[in-house]
Amino acid sequence: MMSLTLALAGAASAQPVVSRATRIATAPDAFQERLRDAARLYEELAYEQALLALSDAKALARTEDERADALLYEGLVLADLGQRQKSLVAFRQGLTLRPLASLPVKVSPKVQRDFENVRREVSRDLARNAPPNAGSTGATAMPEPKVPHSDNLERPIQEVPEVALVPVHPEEEAAELRMAPPNGALSRLRPISMVLAGAGLAAGGVGSYFGLRSRGNIQNAREATQVDAQRGHLDSARGQALAANVLFGVAVTSVAGAVITYFTGSEPENEEVHP
Repeated sequence: MMSLTLALAGAASAQPVVSRATRIATAPDAFQERLRDAARLYEELAYEQALLALSDAKALARTEDERADALLYEGLVLADLGQRQKSLVAFRQGLTLRPLASLPVKVSPKVQRDFENVRREVSRDLARNAPPNAGSTGATAMPEPKVPHSDNLERPIQEVPEVALVPVHPEEEAAELRMAPPNGALSRLRPISMVLAGAGLAAGGVGSYFGLRSRGNIQNAREATQVDAQRGHLDSARGQALAANVLFGVAVTSVAGAVITYFTGSEPENEEVHP
């Protein structure tokens, strides 16, 4: 009787674990979901939670490329935690599975240098252990590693359609002259438009400055090793990002006001338009 009770209790406690494992394994794109979670946690500097998500991703990987992606992200997280040796091990395992892989995000020069050094070591090991091809002299040519390139690719030049010139008849030209506002109205509207446009450009320039400072603080937070320093950089980045957003809003509003004032200004009162 006691053995039957223990068996039933064991089956009941094991049931949720089996159902959860089955649910994770059968979920569509489960690996990609966990890898995206790890990338988001890494951006938020939640390194411990990112490592847990990467552990799940490695368990869900179905191909060598997927496992290599998880290992490279794991090497980045360990590097930011100051665990350099474990980071190099993760980089080596990922590059062994995919020698031409590159880092998924921009990192500090020190981490990039460690990654490239590991890549060269893995390439030498693979070349040393690769069997010689038939008819060759024994030297095996390894493909050159893919060098990360800038995202600012040259865009194709779009052709501008030609605009046909339509002749204007004398009657139409006279009607257009009668509809044109006096020169005095334009002279009074232009200074207002210029002031609004200048204010918009100034706000946009200052907003860009604060935006660059915010990105610099985020990068400094990633490279900082002390928790207090990381928090200080993140607080500064949030404040500068808020200021940049406000200034960009002011810039857009000022430029829009300048355009509207320039093109939709009304004619001055008590002034006649002569044909």
